[in-house]
Amino acid sequence: MEIEARKLSEQEFHNKREQDRLKMTEKEFNAKYPNKGFYAVTGKSKAYLASWLKQHCKGKAVLDYCCGLGGNSLRFAQYDAAEVYGIDISD
Repeated sequence: MEIEARKLSEQEFHNKREQDRLKMTEKEFNAKYPNKGFYAVTGKSKAYLASWLKQHCKGKAVLDYCCGLGGNSLRFAQYDAAEVYGIDISD
């Protein structure tokens, strides 16, 4: 039961965050969700991942777990993945 409550809490948070992203200014959104610093330090990881995906995705079936809005799913398709499946806890 505890795990189900946690899943619902996560789902509600991410759904609300996306609603806020669509209706708030960028400044308001960043003030309410100040985790941009985390994403700023992931640049090298993203560059490595992009290079790896370009070499290994072509013709493959790819699962984008925790896909969010599907940004990575689109990248997989751009790297010629044969099939891309995305799942996320939020609606």
